[in-house]
Order: sequence, then structure tokens, then C-alpha cells
Amino acid sequence: MKKLDKMIKDSMITLSRSSQDKWTDARFSEVKSSTMTAKGDFGEELTTSVLNELGLEARRVNQGIGEFDIIMGEWLIEHKLATEDSTGSFQFNGIKKNVTYDIVFCLGVSPNDISFTILTKEDAMDLGVSMTKGGTDSFKYSVPLSKMISYNEENVLDELVKLGIVTT
Repeated sequence: MKKLDKMIKDSMITLSRSSQDKWTDARFSEVKSSTMTAKGDFGEELTTSVLNELGLEARRVNQGIGEFDIIMGEWLIEHKLATEDSTGSFQFNGIKKNVTYDIVFCLGVSPNDISFTILTKEDAMDLGVSMTKGGTDSFKYSVPLSKMISYNEENVLDELVKLGIVTT
């Protein structure tokens, strides 16, 4: 019986080592393991704080329920958060084409970094991969980390200026 106990213990150690991935002990591992609602709240609060830090007077609305999540002046922002997958990409889900918003702010959380990209409503209208087979109501946007922008105040402002959303 002691031999079996040792074999089980050894097998458990092997299993533990093989189940560790890039999120194990990572800076943002808590984001990865959180519920979808908590992830959404985290992302919306963080982006709203950054926009306010930039002096852009943003506020969250309806706790993420509805057609958009953040109002910044006259701009309606749909906010999406995705965590980095095993291939180094992000999949932003549930982007709707036929609702009211101006931009989709895509926040990507990697194990130790955060990045972003912004889709205009026109960009969102061009998305072709439906969330459901043959569906036309909700789409996904997949993007590799290499196409994302490092998340900091300067880069967010630069991107908003580039897209003509704010002027400096």
C-alpha cells in the first residue's frame, strides 16, 4: 500500500507541473480566474479611470448592461475584455453590430501586461465571425498580442487622437 501511495504522490507532482501554465503566479492571474462579470467590471473601471485621468470625463453606465458601457463626452463606448489564450491571442466576444455605440474598446489582459486596441463602429460592422453558427447578432474579434497596443495613458490618448475621437 505504501508503494501505491508513493506512486499516487509522484503522479500528482507530475500532474501539478504539467497543469501550470503561463498564468501560474502571474501578475494578473486573478483576472484570468475571475468570473465574466468581475472581469468586465475590472476592465470598465480601469478604462474609465484612465480616461478620467486624461481629463476626458468618462463614466460607466448600467454596470455593463446594455448597448454600451462607458460614456465619454458625446462618445458611447462598448467595452470588451479578453485574457490572452495559449497561442498569444485575444478573442473579444459578443460584439454586436446593430446596437448604439461609437467605438469598441478592447482591453487585453496577458499574464503580466495589459494591452488594448480600439475598433470603430465601421470596424465592428466588418467583423465576419459569428458567435454562433449562422448567427447574425453577436460577433467575435480575434487579434494576436503583436497587433495590440501597450496599455498606458499616453498610448490610449494617442490612439483616441489618431481615430479622431479627441483632439489635443
